[in-house]
Order: sequence, then C-alpha cells, then structure tokens
Amino acid sequence: MNEFAPSGVYRQHADHPIDADITVDLGACREARQVLDRLGTTLDFPDWYGSNFDALADCLSDPDWRDGAATLIRLSGLTRFSQQSPGDYAILLAVLDAACQARSEQGAPLAVILEDGPETLSPWLAA
Repeated sequence: MNEFAPSGVYRQHADHPIDADITVDLGACREARQVLDRLGTTLDFPDWYGSNFDALADCLSDPDWRDGAATLIRLSGLTRFSQQSPGDYAILLAVLDAACQARSEQGAPLAVILEDGPETLSPWLAA
C-alpha cells in the first residue's frame, strides 16, 4: 500500500484496476452472510470470526491484523448486493469506514477500495 495514502473507504471504476494487497471478489454474494463469509475466508480472519458485522468490525479494527501493516483491500462485485440488500450494504460501508478510521488512529493504516462504489465515496487517487 502507498504509505502516503490515507485510511478510508474509496471508490474506483472497474476499468481502472488497482494493485491491492488483497482483492476480494464478492460478485456471487447476494446476502450479507455470503459477503461476510467470503470476507472472513479471504482476509484470513481468526477462527472466532462469526460472519457478522460486529465480528467484521472487530477483525478489521484489530491493530495486530496483518501484523499492523498498512493494508489496501479492493472489493469487487458488490453492485448486485448493494441493489438487493441496500440496508446491509449501508451497514457494510459504515463498518468499513469505522475500521479504517480505527486503524488510522492506531498507526496501522487501512484503505478499502470499492470497485464501482457509490458516488458518495471519494475516488481513489493513488499517489
């Protein structure tokens, strides 16, 4: 991850791929449980991860996750989920944002880029 990139949740168009530390394809996920399961598996969360939003927040906010290294995660394929489960999608965005802010305060930066994310997110501008 670019050490000068601020922690946070950003958007980027799919036709401009990003070289991320971790890429998670969520295109086959239609329900929150599927999204949370896929995130837990791909992000290699501990066995106690419960595939719920609270556990996602706990794992991503943990300053020891990935040994405290600055991390850039790219999430793709969330369009269908955002349309079919807008409430859960809003919760996911809030959890991601809170985790990024917590990690920033702990000196372990985390940035999450949503491929084709909502226009309400700032665009990713890699330095």
